[in-house]
Amino acid sequence: MKKLFFILLLFVAVHSALYAQEAVKGLSEEGYKNWIKAKVRMESIKQERDYYLVLNDFLEVLKTDSLFADTYFNLGIPRKKGKEISLMR
Repeated sequence: MKKLFFILLLFVAVHSALYAQEAVKGLSEEGYKNWIKAKVRMESIKQERDYYLVLNDFLEVLKTDSLFADTYFNLGIPRKKGKEISLMR
């Protein structure tokens, strides 16, 4: 049973890694740097102002790669969460 669980976990990890690489294909070098910076910041948000930093990073991606659709989707996440925090006060 442990062996099956390990194989399943390994499959999910490999699939996730391949998908992550696939998702950023087509980004310029500058856009990729901003994409990674935004994703890392999004994972470590602690205050409301951090949401604005993430938004700015995603907007920087759009300046260099305006056709990268994942950026538009990810712009909605910090905006929604930032509004929720503002409404809680």
